[in-house]
Amino acid sequence: MSGHLALMGFSVKLYDIVPETIRAIQEKGGIELQGAVEGFGKLELATTRMDDAVSNADIIAVVTPAIAHRSIAAECGFTSGRRNCWLR
Repeated sequence: MSGHLALMGFSVKLYDIVPETIRAIQEKGGIELQGAVEGFGKLELATTRMDDAVSNADIIAVVTPAIAHRSIAAECGFTSGRRNCWLR
């Protein structure tokens, strides 16, 4: 999803808890897309720091199993009503 949105021209910041995943994306500067959508999605930021990823975001998409939504929402500050969120 991040790569596809970046390829479409949106400014995308990606957060992940796995440092190796983030490091690989940082080294490439984005995500290579293959399949129904082809191309390279250049990301604004790939990080393991949630605060950096959600800073100044207009839309935040949480793409993770539902079991993790509550903890991510709390970490992002969604529970305080400060942000809008799209859970997928």
